[in-house]
Amino acid sequence: MMEVIVSMFALEKDMTPVVAHSMQQLSTILSESIEKFNASALALELPVKYRIVDVVIAYSLPDSIPKDLSGLGGFKYLNGFAIGILSMFLVYKKVSTRRLKNELFLELDVIETYINKLLRYNLITQVSRNTYEATSWKSLSTLGLISIELKLCNWKEAMEQAEFNLSFSDYSFVALDKARISSSEEILPYFKQRNIGLLAVCDNGEIESIYIPQKNKNFDRRTYMAQRIKIIQDLALKQKWKQL
Repeated sequence: MMEVIVSMFALEKDMTPVVAHSMQQLSTILSESIEKFNASALALELPVKYRIVDVVIAYSLPDSIPKDLSGLGGFKYLNGFAIGILSMFLVYKKVSTRRLKNELFLELDVIETYINKLLRYNLITQVSRNTYEATSWKSLSTLGLISIELKLCNWKEAMEQAEFNLSFSDYSFVALDKARISSSEEILPYFKQRNIGLLAVCDNGEIESIYIPQKNKNFDRRTYMAQRIKIIQDLALKQKWKQL
């Protein structure tokens, strides 16, 4: 006999407002397992590279963010090249123009143009003739990032997307419609093997934690840092993010 699925979710996009509405409950779940989970903010459908991530949570924000953004004015004027260059200052304590040229494959005159802009915005400071380091904003790079992919039932596709999110996330989750999770298919080992968390979204709006992964250590360092700069930029522009 064919199993009859009864669910309030007709489409995956129907899950997004339910998860967003239940974010306080999810925050409580996550805070029990994730160190320093506090002062968090939420973004829905966040663009990262060539993908859209359904739900992203930034946590461990400094107390002054996002209440006081007066010191982040320079971030408003950064484009993709500037963010790429600035991310190097989170990867390395000090950065030379030679390192930027060798690792970013940019012409020296382009690098110097952006270095001058970053100096003018007080985002970097010069420490020697051709070497620079980040200013005090660097402390903001400690914020954590959690990504969540929403799927009705196609957990294999969701897992592929969640694996991509590990390139920049501290924790990556898949949230499935609980009514559509098959009781006959054992999927949890696949999530544990890939260190991807699993959540179930119930019809009543509650979220159940099935598996909380370990903190991710296999991220792409430059992508990881660049994404944090973009979050700081969004906060400075008061875009995308809502404080929890």
